Amino acid sequence: MSDNELSKHIQDTAVDLSILLSCEYDERKLSALKENIATKNSQLKDMQESLLEVRDTIDESAALSRSGFLETSEKLETLYQKIDNLEQFVNMVKDTVDEVTSRVNETQASLQPNALGKVFGRLRVNELKPQLTQDSIFKTNDYLDSTQRSAIVEEFSALLNKFLRKHGLVPSFCQGVAVSGGVDSMAICYLLSQYFGERLHAFTIDHQLRTESTVEAHSVGAVLKRLNIKHDILKIDWKEHGYSEGIPKSQHLETLARKARYSLLGKACHQNQCNTVYFGHHLGDLKETTIFRFARASGIDGLAGISPLTRFPFTDSIPALDLLVARPLLDIPKSRLIDTCKYYGIEWFEDPSNEDLTYQRNLIRHLLKNVDERAKKAREASTHSPLEAFTDIPLKNFAAHMRQHREYVHSQDTMKELAKFDSKNGVCTFTVKNDWLDSTPLATRILSTLIHHVGSKEHPPRLEQILALRQDIANFTHGSTRKSIALGGTLIVSPKDGTSTWTISRQPPKRSELPQLENELSWDTSNLWDNRIFVTLHGNSSHSPLKLFIRPLKNSDREQIRSNVDFERKMKGWFKLVPEPSRFTIPSVTDSQGSLIAIPTLGINLAPELVRFTVTHRNAKAFSSISGV
Repeated sequence: MSDNELSKHIQDTAVDLSILLSCEYDERKLSALKENIATKNSQLKDMQESLLEVRDTIDESAALSRSGFLETSEKLETLYQKIDNLEQFVNMVKDTVDEVTSRVNETQASLQPNALGKVFGRLRVNELKPQLTQDSIFKTNDYLDSTQRSAIVEEFSALLNKFLRKHGLVPSFCQGVAVSGGVDSMAICYLLSQYFGERLHAFTIDHQLRTESTVEAHSVGAVLKRLNIKHDILKIDWKEHGYSEGIPKSQHLETLARKARYSLLGKACHQNQCNTVYFGHHLGDLKETTIFRFARASGIDGLAGISPLTRFPFTDSIPALDLLVARPLLDIPKSRLIDTCKYYGIEWFEDPSNEDLTYQRNLIRHLLKNVDERAKKAREASTHSPLEAFTDIPLKNFAAHMRQHREYVHSQDTMKELAKFDSKNGVCTFTVKNDWLDSTPLATRILSTLIHHVGSKEHPPRLEQILALRQDIANFTHGSTRKSIALGGTLIVSPKDGTSTWTISRQPPKRSELPQLENELSWDTSNLWDNRIFVTLHGNSSHSPLKLFIRPLKNSDREQIRSNVDFERKMKGWFKLVPEPSRFTIPSVTDSQGSLIAIPTLGINLAPELVRFTVTHRNAKAFSSISGV
């Protein structure tokens, strides 16, 4: 099938689908509708056969290119672009057909005359009809003009349906959305409100870092109120975070603000029973992040860019451990979100700090904008620009390929075979075998993942640090003096004689960190200790709650439990598992006089008649899916 024939075939299919989905139907026409669906499936098979033909052409050209690469490389690039766009379109049509088939089957028994059009309202694709020419199919996905691209509520509903199915998400009664006031967050907030209705709850953070922040947050609230969207403003109180002057003055201000922001957002989502919070990150953000991490020499995790679905970061309460962050717009350019807000008359607010080029991310955004403009001019002049590699489609595909590599590594059973994780104390042991250590990609992924989870840092160590660690492990020989390597907030310790089991534990805290690890505990709520371990106190109703305090385990604590054989056995087991430097990185609970009450992660409780403990490591769930817990 030639390009022209294939283009016409796809155009006819899309036109038929647009008619199929935008018309009203009654029961008498239902059988004809199902026949049309069967025809679409047949046409899809023809298209897929055509894809195979194109792939064969690419393979032939690739073989020829060995002797004349410069002459054929441009043809190869064009063919690869064609097949990428064609596959994307075929998949879109197939998803639409599958959705229609599912809806027909679900509603066939109870369908009333003229109701089918309403059932299919969110799947309407008639916007595609006028623009499906050969050029638009094989060159770019921007085949809608500005006005048509604005009307995307229906398209977004289909996109979100696909996103939820792909990730197996079942929305709870409440769905959260983070709204900063920028065009991306305002656009996704409006689109989600059209999908979830009253189940959507928007949250805006008043970060208190600029005098205008409170006014801006209330301005966002006024817009959302006109749109009938539930909205709360979450105000950061920096004094609660230990900054007596009200505003932190630190070179790590962005990280501090992000942690405080996520802390408030996680608590608000829990209070409103949201199981997912949506963010408006778009294709531009994905590109910026990929380039930003490329500049830092990141590994696969970093180069994969922004993940569409992740666990909630900076969890400081147990309920937030189950909260998910969803980003369904990573394939959508920012221009479409701007058009959406304009079309629906939604006001948005620009953050002036986004223009400050002293921030690396802003500088990357500015440079990518110039790259896009120059590459576009080159395309219009029918010339090839080397900057094309940094435009939307190549960078998006690159990040997607990195995500595939990452998912493949995580899908392997290697991690479960070699790693064991103590889900209460946060200690990991792993066995060194040549089958994974000799593979640099696999070894770096395994070591990075284990250290990241044990250390509970925001980001895993840099790639060059992991590569150096791998080399240290490879160079270690049995009989050598045991060595300790500090990395990513952890201490990696070599095996004892005659074993091949390494240990990863929390790096012993510095003297300056100790005051942060000594705090009074709250009752009947989760207390996050050392950013790793949740300790919850449950009181005996017949006794008044004591004032209890938490601090790192001390050597003197062992003296207070020696008389109890069971407790001494548990302590010996802990000392045997963990190398000496890290033995005192678990919490002890004392009364106001400093007397030992419990070592909760070891199951040691000297006052069970007064208090009970529940202990959970913040990364226990993540480790249970990848290790032999």
